Amino acid sequence: MRHERLAHREIAGVATGTNATDEEVESFYQDMSKLISLLLSLVMAQAYDPEDTAQVYRFHAKFFWAAVRGGAD
Repeated sequence: MRHERLAHREIAGVATGTNATDEEVESFYQDMSKLISLLLSLVMAQAYDPEDTAQVYRFHAKFFWAAVRGGAD
């Protein structure tokens, strides 16, 4: 295995199943995001809402892309 996978001799991976659609990936991401939030609350007594973080990034991205496009939105 070392010579086939680790020593810069990558062999083709074996894929099983079908490719996930964008909707399935997004749904999985949202479910895991909720799970992580709940686990952090229970295990580490930390309140973490990924949606709050997303809003911060959306806010800054809005102004970044407005500047890149040369206009104000």
